[in-house]
Amino acid sequence: MVNLIRRFQQPLLIAITILVIISFAVLYNSDSIGRLGADRVATVNGRGISIADYQRGLRMWDLASGLGLRELVGSLGMPATSEDEFRRNFVLGSIVLREAATRFGVSASDVEVAEAIKAVPEFQTNGQFDRAKYQQIVQVALSSRGMTELQLEEIVRDDLVLKKVKALLGATIAPSPSEVRAAYVRDQQKTVASVVRLKLADFTAGLTIAEEDVKKAHEERKGSLNTPEKRKARYIALVLPEAEKPLASKERVEALKGLADQANDFSQALLEPDAKFDEVSAKLGLPVKQSGEIAETDTPSELGASGAVVSALFDLKPEQPTSDVVGTEKGYYVVHLDAVIAARPLTLEEARGQLIESLKQERASEAMDLKGAALRTQIDAAVKAGKSFTDAATAAGAKAEPFPAFSRREPKFDQPDAQEVMMGAIDLAEGETSAFMPTASGGALVHVEKREPIDDAKFGREKQLTVLSLSRGRREALFSEWFKDRRKEAGLPPAATPPPAA
Repeated sequence: MVNLIRRFQQPLLIAITILVIISFAVLYNSDSIGRLGADRVATVNGRGISIADYQRGLRMWDLASGLGLRELVGSLGMPATSEDEFRRNFVLGSIVLREAATRFGVSASDVEVAEAIKAVPEFQTNGQFDRAKYQQIVQVALSSRGMTELQLEEIVRDDLVLKKVKALLGATIAPSPSEVRAAYVRDQQKTVASVVRLKLADFTAGLTIAEEDVKKAHEERKGSLNTPEKRKARYIALVLPEAEKPLASKERVEALKGLADQANDFSQALLEPDAKFDEVSAKLGLPVKQSGEIAETDTPSELGASGAVVSALFDLKPEQPTSDVVGTEKGYYVVHLDAVIAARPLTLEEARGQLIESLKQERASEAMDLKGAALRTQIDAAVKAGKSFTDAATAAGAKAEPFPAFSRREPKFDQPDAQEVMMGAIDLAEGETSAFMPTASGGALVHVEKREPIDDAKFGREKQLTVLSLSRGRREALFSEWFKDRRKEAGLPPAATPPPAA
């Protein structure tokens, strides 16, 4: 295919932030590939997908994520229960989408691809293309990952095809007038509520835990009372030097490009037979540093305060002790696993403080829940006898607090326990009180005083927005089912369904 960039005389200029550039430098854990088989990782429509194909797909996932193509990434990657599964779904789903779209006669022309690239917000500076930034991203981010403008065109074409498929699926699902009004009422109708709150701190105050209870809890829970596993590593850090004055954008890109080249040279040299971390480092003149003991939840400054670097360290195994290049905001790291300090059971003395606090919280929560349930029973009976919720709460020895009127479209997140109160009220009828429910500071009862009527004139003005919202939701649902069938036809197992939120 003739290069689109040249065909349109370089009209496609890219303005990618340095964080995007960094994201392109992050390679992936090879375990997710290695465990799938030596010669192929999957079969799609009877065709074997090689490790090289899969790795190329991972780079395309990286590119799509960096360009902010969230719809493409999410539609092909989800549902998933882990990042590794998310990436795998995207790589194989991209192949399924292209082949299914071809069979259904859905495609994107070169002109459409060119226009779509021009419209990507990340490719613009103040709404205009910037040729210098485009050249920077091609030279720094794409070329350093073995990619060219062709991969950019390919991923944008995938995004266009995805949107066209969704548009075709959604063309015949216009919502009825009654559905539109019901949806508008659900989103716009305001709720007036009152809240009775209990604080957990009031129930923990003065609680003491007997020594025999601490010992008993230690015995019962010793299987889960452990020190964290820790690791030590050698590493190289190719990072920007500390400076009083931050580098200008162009200077920063150039500096990171040089560091990326060094990191990639080091990583490639490690792939040579019998290559050793220290020897390769010495040959390339890169100083090796030694870390302290690091837990998986740590973000030590010596590793750039980067969770990604620590995560890469904990992905390593003795038989695969060296990481890929890991990108951070200030540069690049490669870590080599030196030692694993295994977790061990906590002694009674080591666990004492944790156990006492845990037992206090458990007992206070139990007492608070009993109190909350009793309050609801008393208040509910008084309301049914004719008292207002506020008066009923006062008679039960509690205080009812008003919660400002809210709707789904106009929530009141500036209020205490806002999320819990609004979710607790959402399915209640007027005059109904919720069950006692947990909040960040304790627990609460929510009572719906009334639902305010919607403004019919406003509904008339905004009805079309509701139509679009309903259509979009249905279109996404239809695509999800359509794509599930296409995956099945291609011979892929169903994508995992994440567990429901707690």
